[in-house]
Amino acid sequence: MKDYIVYNSTTGEIYKDYDSKRGATAASNRLNACRTPEYVACTYLDYRGNVLGETKTVKNLMTGKDVVIPVNTPRCCDPSTELYWTM
Repeated sequence: MKDYIVYNSTTGEIYKDYDSKRGATAASNRLNACRTPEYVACTYLDYRGNVLGETKTVKNLMTGKDVVIPVNTPRCCDPSTELYWTM
């Protein structure tokens, strides 16, 4: 596994891994230009610590779609809460 990855923030699946931050950022920008912005570039350690931890599925308050978020997500960052949409 290389140092940086690009992953889908909705599903948590890894798209591809990269040697440099610049390569990962460029790839996520290309992907987000032609799709809904849901690809994120980060280090593998951040991904492993934050994304692969315990998750829960919530329903997006505005779209009604299911979203997978970490269990320890604060209310202000949870798209299923009114607080998220009013900030």
